[in-house]
Amino acid sequence: MYENELKRILDASQNNALSFFVGAGVSALSNAPTWKALIDSICVKLGREKKDSYSSDEYLQIPQMLYYSLGENKSEYNRFVNEQLHSADLKPNDIHHEMLELNPVSFITTNYDTAEILIGSVRVIVRCRARKLTLGFALAVYKALIL
Repeated sequence: MYENELKRILDASQNNALSFFVGAGVSALSNAPTWKALIDSICVKLGREKKDSYSSDEYLQIPQMLYYSLGENKSEYNRFVNEQLHSADLKPNDIHHEMLELNPVSFITTNYDTAEILIGSVRVIVRCRARKLTLGFALAVYKALIL
């Protein structure tokens, strides 16, 4: 069913032209903290009740509330967020190892942790900020890398 796609991936691997777009699912397998866990920890710090799920607006509003509660102190805010996101001892998981077996030249990701997990294991890592990576741009990069 996916024979053509598999052949293109293997060809890219053999020609040193393979790049992976890596999403949060790969990171979750390494027990990386999720954005929900970050929002939960912010709620605790703010004395708010944690929820089973948050709306898209809350994912933006709750961090902003923390920022304002800290008197708009950017360094204090960044320290707190970094402590939450980088508290886990992240190790590559089976998917990371399988991807590395294919000899990629880069990983393109908006994940905050993937670069840390893979650094030193791959020649090039490209990180993009989610707000600057549009779907159109991502598709253009994808097409350029595999065509």
